[in-house]
Amino acid sequence: MMAESRAITCPFCGSTDPGTLCLGCKRDKTAPRRICTACKAQTPSHEPRCHACGHQQASELRWKIPLIVAMFIAAFIISVLIHSM
Repeated sequence: MMAESRAITCPFCGSTDPGTLCLGCKRDKTAPRRICTACKAQTPSHEPRCHACGHQQASELRWKIPLIVAMFIAAFIISVLIHSM
């Protein structure tokens, strides 16, 4: 006896078919997603552009990387100051 797969609606294109890979847009239906700031459509978070309107998505790491580098530099300077005393 075969188990029937339940249809899952794709959050990106609205296609309804069984399985986690959408047959319509070929995206993983369970992939992490974010809301486009321009058109409010759901877009996979790893894609650089919105699939609905083409708006360039801002990188979530854009502000984090300089902050992490600055923290490492500050930690290095503090450790040098502490060890030179």
